[in-house]
Amino acid sequence: MENKLGNGKFCPHQGKEHGIGPFGTLTLNTLRLEKGFKMWGNEMNLDLDLLEAGLGVFAHWKKEVDYVGRAALERARHEWRTAKLVMMEVDSRDADPDGNETVYMEGKVGERAFM
Repeated sequence: MENKLGNGKFCPHQGKEHGIGPFGTLTLNTLRLEKGFKMWGNEMNLDLDLLEAGLGVFAHWKKEVDYVGRAALERARHEWRTAKLVMMEVDSRDADPDGNETVYMEGKVGERAFM
């Protein structure tokens, strides 16, 4: 297997002295979430609008250009949000969330968890 590390050699043990080793996609996905990076199909989908996905800072509110959905987004901007993307820590050693799971808070059904 070839990896472009400057020398053209694959080095699977290069980080061993620092406690770094091979990792899978679940780990990579967790690191992405910890940084707040969103991914289409997970935190962004057709069920959420720009504001619910936490991407309102990227909307050009002052720009004098009309686009599909702008009027609805302008109205939603001033309404109470029923959904908001937030980070949540689960205190468990034996359960990994898969995503799109129902979240219960104080015995009541809340929203769903993305992953």
